[in-house]
Amino acid sequence: MRSSSRSLEHESNASPWRWLEAQGAVVKVWKARWPEGRLEPADLRPLLTARTRLVAVTAAANSVGTAPDVTAAATLAHSVGAWLIVDAVHSSPHQLPDVRGWGADFAVFSPYKVFGPHMGCLYVRHELLPRLPADKLWFVPEDSPQKFEPGTANHEGLAGWLGTLRYVREVLGGGQPGRVGLEQAFRRIESLERPLLESTLERLRAHKRVRLYGIPEPKGRVATFCFNVPGVPPRAVAEHLARQGMGVAAGHYYATLSMQALGLMPEGAVRVSLLHYNTLAEVDRLLAGLDSLP
Repeated sequence: MRSSSRSLEHESNASPWRWLEAQGAVVKVWKARWPEGRLEPADLRPLLTARTRLVAVTAAANSVGTAPDVTAAATLAHSVGAWLIVDAVHSSPHQLPDVRGWGADFAVFSPYKVFGPHMGCLYVRHELLPRLPADKLWFVPEDSPQKFEPGTANHEGLAGWLGTLRYVREVLGGGQPGRVGLEQAFRRIESLERPLLESTLERLRAHKRVRLYGIPEPKGRVATFCFNVPGVPPRAVAEHLARQGMGVAAGHYYATLSMQALGLMPEGAVRVSLLHYNTLAEVDRLLAGLDSLP
């Protein structure tokens, strides 16, 4: 992805494509519609040709919380013979990744976003494995995922990740094993997050001092809220809330393209991220904290 003042993607899904562009690849940007930060499939279609090889898109923006239609993007990419790679990092704590349902050829995420350790995870559609080059050990088969990990695996991280999955299945998934437990857990997560999303969105939109960015209705977004309080720097808002026991982000959170699109660089904005373990009482505290800003 070329740097663009209208892009939605995190830098992790922008800078690699700029590097490839510098090597001679042709890179086109699926531009978001601002100020809401929507990615419309209709805007992707004219960018695709028979020469398109790869489409990369986020499943949820870590800035304004937009959750694009990944399945529609896959359909369009596959219609011209291209592959789809999904950045599922920010969507994973809110929605169970469904690579088959999406039609994804590749997907990436990190367990640290899903209540686990810092690791990087890559999904590759199995049929593609033999076709992908890798700096692998000679005895590792071409169709083995291990060819992308020639060194010793992060065993302690994997152990922590298994513990996380156990928590998700046992505490949120009713003790059901395997994928069934995860699906049940994420239905529970969605039921817990929905009232938080709806209440916070409504109250931030109605707050007289808050300028909220992103999609103004619950559909098509996750419970990530990006806003500013005009006249008060984002960091000062975050520090004020921190003194009252609330942790929020301030800055660009590596979503520099979104911040540029909104005209918010270099200070960025305040970001409030809610998950299933948050409560409506904490939303009340957030709004009271904003009310008490000097």
